[in-house]
Amino acid sequence: MKRLIPFATEKSNRTHLNVKDGYLQNLFFERNDGKMDLVKRPAFYKVKAVTTIVTEQRGSIWDSAGNLYYQLIGDALFSITPDFATVTEIARKTPTSVTWAAGTGTFVFAAAHGFIATQQVNVSGITPTGYNGVLTVVSVTTTTVANDTFTVTIGDPGGAGSGTNMRVSPIITTTGRVFFDGANNGGVAVKMMQIPKTSSQPSQLFMISTGTVTKIVDADYPTDCVGAGVTIDGYYLTLSQSTTAAKNEVHNAGLEAPTAWNALDYISAETYPDDGVTLTKFHNQLVVMKEGSIEFFYNAANPTASPLARIDQATLQIGCASAASVVNIDNSVIWVSRDQNGGLGVHHLKSGLPEKISTVFVDRILASVETIIVSGKVNAFNLSYEGHRFYVLTINGVAAGTNTAVVGLAIVGTMIVGNSDSSTSFTRTLAYDITEKLWSEWTSNDGTGIQASFFASESVSGAYVSASQSNTNVLVIHRTNGDIYEMHPAPIGNAAANTYKDGTELIQCKVVTNNIDLGTRNRKQLNRLEILADRHTAESNMTIRYSDDDYKTWSTAKTVDLQSRSNIDRLGMFRLRAFEFVHEANTPLRLKAFELDVEGLPH
Repeated sequence: MKRLIPFATEKSNRTHLNVKDGYLQNLFFERNDGKMDLVKRPAFYKVKAVTTIVTEQRGSIWDSAGNLYYQLIGDALFSITPDFATVTEIARKTPTSVTWAAGTGTFVFAAAHGFIATQQVNVSGITPTGYNGVLTVVSVTTTTVANDTFTVTIGDPGGAGSGTNMRVSPIITTTGRVFFDGANNGGVAVKMMQIPKTSSQPSQLFMISTGTVTKIVDADYPTDCVGAGVTIDGYYLTLSQSTTAAKNEVHNAGLEAPTAWNALDYISAETYPDDGVTLTKFHNQLVVMKEGSIEFFYNAANPTASPLARIDQATLQIGCASAASVVNIDNSVIWVSRDQNGGLGVHHLKSGLPEKISTVFVDRILASVETIIVSGKVNAFNLSYEGHRFYVLTINGVAAGTNTAVVGLAIVGTMIVGNSDSSTSFTRTLAYDITEKLWSEWTSNDGTGIQASFFASESVSGAYVSASQSNTNVLVIHRTNGDIYEMHPAPIGNAAANTYKDGTELIQCKVVTNNIDLGTRNRKQLNRLEILADRHTAESNMTIRYSDDDYKTWSTAKTVDLQSRSNIDRLGMFRLRAFEFVHEANTPLRLKAFELDVEGLPH
């Protein structure tokens, strides 16, 4: 008797780890003739290596001319021309000369640099290394328009100090997400870059215009801002989250004047006393996301103080767990949420009320990494691919003993710790298909065959010209080194349109089924298994193995080629069996079902 088993089943692990029950890796769901298929996720082909810095990519945005600005960890901010031909470091300044005496450095610049007294800067490229790091500007002396000097005072490591690639940056070295948004500065389109406050550094705001970076030095700009700043109706707004009673204040700069701030231009998000997390936008409304609630504001055109007014009836008692998880997608917002009991989930706001879109299995993963999420070690972005829209959430754990995965109940401010994950890190990428409303998991090959967290940090799209095509396409930014990758299969006309690799590494697609008993726990004989999938013109191998003891042990894998008839015979007796299918080839993949030819089933 033959039974047809669909490949498309939702993720259903009974723990936060992928060791038992159904699991999908690097696949997404697609309806086809009333049925659901599984399709390989898009691949990403590197089109530009931006820098040799191998660290954390922190944010990106297109400007109005199609140039991509984005910042890496530390003091490196780059702009890239639309054709990817030119990469320019636009924030760090190179001095023409430097002298050191008793631990004091004097830097001379050939052009105005914008540094001010008491400002912290990052110095690099100095020998001995003790001279490098975050330093404080003591004084600034302007001798001519094109010859500014400033001095910094540091501890004396000994020696005079020298270097061949000395650079000074106005951007404080820190970790975590940097948030960008567009703004209007007196009729000129600019980009704003906000660095949220940390435990050791104040928040900072920069304006980027035609390749020039200007730090906002207005004394009324709040230096305790959290999350993202946003622009609505010509006003740039940010969320001040102080430790005093005056917290959760939404401050605004002047109308079309993002460099001008007034200490009295703010409104408080005070319906509930929980701490603020970030700002975002929903249609023409400002959304203030806090740990346990969400408040909405609109532009009431008030002549004094803040132009905003609260929409009281719209307030929600659902919180936000991480500013870096918030993504705006097609007039909607998706984020990692926190309910009134402290439980983590994912919500989608697309009308008046948010819809919870995470499943119990996704919630189980989120609860296991509550400490990682709270610490900001997450990143989310949206992706458009062949009629599908994805919300992609990456969780990036660190060394064991600090932010490893734990099993427990996530409560605001606390964690009931259970058994730690035995691995030294916990990195997972969860992809939600907004089109089909289903979840899967994405990974990338680290080059040694180990599947790690998906490498992308965020996606951007805009007009550009590469060596092989001229059109608009989706790009993603590598989350560690900032390199630019183009989504594939790419539009017609691209020389590499048939690439199904992330860079040079193959994508490993995996399907693990739930335990299958075919309606009876009697012993059954499996004579044949046949895979129903798209056939290919090139070799496209898939390995198959099975477990008869609840995923404890697995059979020796057998290989079939999806280029031809793909079946295996004589698969023995079983009562309860789970299958694992693994595909790793430079070909597309669409899986429909697998057919079992079984003896011993009741008629």
